[in-house]
Amino acid sequence: MFQKYIRLIFPIVLLAAASPSAWACRYSVRDVGFVEIHPAPYRLRFFEEAIGSATRLQELLAVSRLALEGTNVVVEKGTERAERTEGTSGTDSPTVLLESPDPEIAPLAHSGPVDSWRFSPDTLASSKVRERYLERMLDIYAAILFVESVDARANEDAMAGIDSAIAQTKEYMTKIPKPVNAPPEAIAIPSDDSEEVLLWSLGVTDRTIPHVAVLFGRGRRIGEVLSGSDITAENLFEILSVVGLDCECGLDRSWMQGTCAPLRWDEETQERVAKALDFDPENPVAKMEISQILSQGGLGTRRSEGGDSDPFLGYSERSLTFEELDFETEDVETDRDSPSSASATVSIEPPEKEPSALARSFPAAPIPSNPESGSYFLGLGILISLGLSIFAVGFYILLRARRLEP
Repeated sequence: MFQKYIRLIFPIVLLAAASPSAWACRYSVRDVGFVEIHPAPYRLRFFEEAIGSATRLQELLAVSRLALEGTNVVVEKGTERAERTEGTSGTDSPTVLLESPDPEIAPLAHSGPVDSWRFSPDTLASSKVRERYLERMLDIYAAILFVESVDARANEDAMAGIDSAIAQTKEYMTKIPKPVNAPPEAIAIPSDDSEEVLLWSLGVTDRTIPHVAVLFGRGRRIGEVLSGSDITAENLFEILSVVGLDCECGLDRSWMQGTCAPLRWDEETQERVAKALDFDPENPVAKMEISQILSQGGLGTRRSEGGDSDPFLGYSERSLTFEELDFETEDVETDRDSPSSASATVSIEPPEKEPSALARSFPAAPIPSNPESGSYFLGLGILISLGLSIFAVGFYILLRARRLEP
């Protein structure tokens, strides 16, 4: 009789033992990159007072909106001087203005006739490199945009670092939670003006040294743009390794929602992405789940604030001056004369070998700012519920067995 009930309880026990895998995150960082939670489009503005004709303005708006349909570039009418952001190619009265969602990137502006602008609506969201990315994004782990410089030797050194980082990532891909078909692919951008809009969106202006940026998902940039001597296998692999992590790994969620390049993302592309992934990035349920994941993390310190951001748990570090420190002690006069007695620690002497900015942004052992995540409580609740259920079933079986005894 008891063997019959044991066979009933055994599957429940197995379910309880296997339950942690059931509430593990089903998305990787690479997956999250394909989901648009908070759209941050580029804005193409036309100014009527500079164009001089309301009819001409409406024509430009209609043609541009049609050409940029299915992209992350929004066409708008600019009506106020306050909208003309500082740093617009030295002009106070632009006819057309392209603004990035990244406030640190100065807008592209043109003050002459619209027809003489060197860009067209088609080139704002499409180019050979971006078309190549859209073609390969679902197969490759990530794309490494290699911006070549006029220095051939520097280009060779940078390419050597890229090749080494790709080799490391290829080995690393055997250990990531979700498999990917192909390793990262390097896409070279020649030292000419063929990809001016793309480079502008990455904040690349100096072509005397090479640059490297990593894109994933919807053309999102992850990590910093590496330049010159910072382009090493170690620095690049630190960025690439994040792409393959589980989305519940404790990352600063801002790294998963980096600024996208101006890109065409139409319905055909959406359908292709949904078929290739094991979920639909446009599904409201998937967006809700990933939105909850993103809401659990903090935001790293931006470089504009003088700090280096850490992708893990919003950790950040920033150099402080003595004027910024507020020493609180019992003996005010004594402590003012002896700043070394303060509770804050200030490093005065630099290390023998200054690490790169990217290396500083990855501490060896970051301290979690909020170790009790939502997944932890969810898993604990599931285990408690299963334990109570097993206890209730066992108690019921015991009572039934005693009643059936002769």
